[in-house]
Amino acid sequence: MRPRSLIWITLWITLAGAVWVIRKEPDKPAPSTAKPPPPEILWRGNPPDQIQRDATEIFKKAFWKRPSPEDQILHAERHEWRDETGVTRWQWFLEVDPSPALIHRLRDENVFSLIPGEFQAVDEHPHWFRFNTENTTTLRSNKAGLQLTFDETCSRLYACSAGLGFRKAIQLKQGETLETSVAPLPSGRLPTTSPPVPDQATESP
Repeated sequence: MRPRSLIWITLWITLAGAVWVIRKEPDKPAPSTAKPPPPEILWRGNPPDQIQRDATEIFKKAFWKRPSPEDQILHAERHEWRDETGVTRWQWFLEVDPSPALIHRLRDENVFSLIPGEFQAVDEHPHWFRFNTENTTTLRSNKAGLQLTFDETCSRLYACSAGLGFRKAIQLKQGETLETSVAPLPSGRLPTTSPPVPDQATESP
């Protein structure tokens, strides 16, 4: 056999072996591009019985009006706790790029009679409800149940509120009466002040 033929045979054998080794190596998995799931909310007690993410419905309950085409709802979430009588506790969160009309209604007209103040952080909030409070203006209720925070750098609105359901009516058995603690006046006149009004939630459940 000629030396040149021997060289070609050896070269082909080596090349075939290399191809076989490459094909035997397992394919390496492609790096995963899936995003990790968002962190779960750390509930202080039992988690809510219902979580809603219908942006239009949450917007309507929050602002008592339907969103206009210029109101861009980025995120919305509502939590409800229930028992056999209905809603016992609720909270909602909104992130919106508001229209000029909505800003005028909420901030300039101040239809909810809110007062300026600092944003009060909420422990049980969705992962997306986070923002830097610098360059923001917050309007809120006296008890910070309803909070509207306007980000002046990007004209974005962060809104949240929380409350309790309607208080249960007192159930009286047949023949029972509800006694009041208001003593009659000596003159027989009615009291000059109204009776105390029970503390109600700022929003109907």
